[in-house]
Amino acid sequence: MTDFAPKRAVLLTGAGFTNTVDAPLAKGMWDWIFQKEHIRKHPRLREALLDDLNFEDVYQKVIFGDYTVQEKIAFGAAVLSAYKDLDDIIRNGSPWEHVGHYALDGLINSFNGTSERKGFFFTLNQDLYVERWYVNGERPYLPGVPPQNVWFNGDVERRGEMEERRYITLPTESQLEPYKRQFLARGTSFCYLKLHGSFNWRSSDGTQQLVIGAQKEDQIRREPALSWYLDIFEYVLNQPERWMLVIGYGFQDHHINLVLAKAVTNSNLRFVVVTPSEKEQLFETMKKAPHGKDLMKGFSGHVNYRLNQIFPKGQSVGLRDVNSAGWRLLKVSFFDKSAE
Repeated sequence: MTDFAPKRAVLLTGAGFTNTVDAPLAKGMWDWIFQKEHIRKHPRLREALLDDLNFEDVYQKVIFGDYTVQEKIAFGAAVLSAYKDLDDIIRNGSPWEHVGHYALDGLINSFNGTSERKGFFFTLNQDLYVERWYVNGERPYLPGVPPQNVWFNGDVERRGEMEERRYITLPTESQLEPYKRQFLARGTSFCYLKLHGSFNWRSSDGTQQLVIGAQKEDQIRREPALSWYLDIFEYVLNQPERWMLVIGYGFQDHHINLVLAKAVTNSNLRFVVVTPSEKEQLFETMKKAPHGKDLMKGFSGHVNYRLNQIFPKGQSVGLRDVNSAGWRLLKVSFFDKSAE
């Protein structure tokens, strides 16, 4: 990869980030999938879900296992329908009813870079919360994605149902080349990379596939844009002395943990985790996670507050004017230490 200079502080979000606005976590998605008519019509799919409460594992078994074509199609449709339900929750909600929305936008915007040092916001989420509701800050560039249909403008669009024009087909390997040149241009100061894709993205071959299950890296490497994203993620974190803020990620993805562990070992990556989990639970989760031993070496702080405790609802203030205990802890744990 051609060299570029990333900002020192990096953001990574998982499902716990949008759970702040009542979007379900992975465990909650099981409930939405199980209720679908696609599941009721296929007893083997119902049985598979009852045998395993991790819907991602079931997805892996069904889509890549010994199930009929009709069952595979039905399960895929049920999952996509559940993601649409998730989008309905997000679009019909009002973030400011749950969290200090202006300050939360300020948190995202604080990872914006400059023309000399790009800023990076990585996410494992496939929902459209950021595209719909991030409005008070510099809108980041999504590499490899046509910009005209990414952002929802105005309240009518933000609350509107998904239109066909919002479904984006990712570029093939050859189509990706101009995007790579644009990415390296000095004008792109803030980049938003959805490492697992987006529920409204279609594969470069025209099919609708989600990066779900135990073999996520294999799925990512089959898609040129997502494979490039993973390369960028690894490159950025392996620059010396990076600091990463982790919000809502449960450390269960082998391929993500591998990148983190290598960066910790080789480049002294340090990270701070924002989660309401008690420290004992967080440490137990991390130690049992893939590459957990190396991950613990990079652990540099725990902010055990929910985002709506760090940025309380009803406070229409910017990031600098937040005065909560959670923000003070986050500031001294991460922002004071990761400053350029």
